Amino acid sequence: MEILRNLKLKGSEGKTILADVFFKMDGFNKPAVVFNHGFKGFKDWGIWDLVAKGFADNGFVFIKFNQTHNGTTPENPMEFDDLESFGKNTYSRELEDIEAVFSWLSNNPSLPTDLINQNDLNLIGHSRGGATALIAAAEIKQVRKVATWAAFKNIAERFSTVSYENWEKKQVVYILNGRTGQEMPQHFEIWQDHEANLERFNLQKVLEHYSTPHLIVHGTEDPTVIFKDALQLKAYNQNAELYLIPNADHVFGGSHPYSNLSLPVYAQQAVKETIRFFKG
Repeated sequence: MEILRNLKLKGSEGKTILADVFFKMDGFNKPAVVFNHGFKGFKDWGIWDLVAKGFADNGFVFIKFNQTHNGTTPENPMEFDDLESFGKNTYSRELEDIEAVFSWLSNNPSLPTDLINQNDLNLIGHSRGGATALIAAAEIKQVRKVATWAAFKNIAERFSTVSYENWEKKQVVYILNGRTGQEMPQHFEIWQDHEANLERFNLQKVLEHYSTPHLIVHGTEDPTVIFKDALQLKAYNQNAELYLIPNADHVFGGSHPYSNLSLPVYAQQAVKETIRFFKG
């Protein structure tokens, strides 16, 4: 197993994206999978290394990366040291980051020549990262297939717990990170970005005319994004494949930190089904 860690490329607003690449050097041209983490997530969270190894063991090049505005820094990629950037992490900036990663894959001197089959580039998004992955897959021609893990059905609904008037008046609201105890800012420009892109960020309209093959993976005991969201995504796009994992939670049994040497059984199911879908 070859692992290239913390490769640097430029993302939204010229900020640095750190990327990890997992693959086997066996002389074969390989399909690639780009993994887009979720809200309050990062590439080195919990089980994501084991997920990457699972795909690499099955003949893929697996790329996971830190979004430029996820709150981590290149110097400290596993801690939320840059809350100012986190507070400005709009959906548009996440989409710019995904586009930057796919552009980088097409012209990347950091990787062995002919390692990646440029006609077989795929995308996975977890949670909020699934929503942006769906939009990205509709806009980036290089994306062959997309899988969403525990993704929600409606971006606008994710703002429903915030008082618009209070947000506009104060220009910032704070959310608690239950794991770290940090009060994490959300600047009003995040809402403004959404309002300026209502058509682009409307997942129902995006999926009703979707041409990219789509796999929906969701746990039936997800407390963060209930599995009915997966059913609604399927209703938006009848051509999508739906795979529900009984009793699985939002992170498929994972946690951070995660010290076991093998994936939780629910995550194994998610990986196995997604590999089947991408290879199909």
